[in-house]
Amino acid sequence: MNDQFWDKQNGPVFLYLCGEWTCSPPDTHMYPFMVGTQHDALLVTLEHRYYGASQPYDDWSTHHLQWLTSEQALADTAYFIEEMNR
Repeated sequence: MNDQFWDKQNGPVFLYLCGEWTCSPPDTHMYPFMVGTQHDALLVTLEHRYYGASQPYDDWSTHHLQWLTSEQALADTAYFIEEMNR
């Protein structure tokens, strides 16, 4: 997260889903975050499970890969948003 530009009273949250690679902290040189800084947004990146440091298991067995689905990625994102809203 990067709250350097965030207007805590009225600013939006810009959530960037990193996709299928290693996620990095919000970089204000990336276009979505350039726009976010112009809107006084909280900048957040979310790494997809199984990519980067977000490895849920020690091995890549077929049994463990059953959770590598688009449906699960969407559920993870929904859960993240719900928890952040608390």
